[in-house]
Amino acid sequence: MTNTNMTSNENAAVEQSLRDWYEAIRIQDFQTVADKLTESFLIVEHTELFDKPQLMARFEKGKAYGTQASELLEFKTHVHGDTAWTTLRNSEVWTPLKGKGNRMDLEFIETVVFIKRDGQWLIDRYHATSTKPLPEFKEEQKNL
Repeated sequence: MTNTNMTSNENAAVEQSLRDWYEAIRIQDFQTVADKLTESFLIVEHTELFDKPQLMARFEKGKAYGTQASELLEFKTHVHGDTAWTTLRNSEVWTPLKGKGNRMDLEFIETVVFIKRDGQWLIDRYHATSTKPLPEFKEEQKNL
């Protein structure tokens, strides 16, 4: 296998890891969501910084309000040894449970840093920047 094929395979594995993470979020399999994060994980989203326990608590709280689905597009992925990073577009849809708020269509540009451990690409850092104004939240959605 040539270096180009190996790089292409590793890039695809990194991108699939992120898709799998978002699928776990969509189906609210929060054990898998947590398993795909390093212990030192941090995310910057909007104007907030969350570590792994804080993000997982937010997901647990949010499941009572609705579900989230994502379409990941335009990956720009680089692998260097056991570290990888990608920048992409994420089109998210938040679908509330009946009476729990309004549907929200969100657009982000994101950069994700991965570390390979035991053959698995784990998310270590995540930065998400909204590309359009955030929708107005109902009062019960503000604390998710």
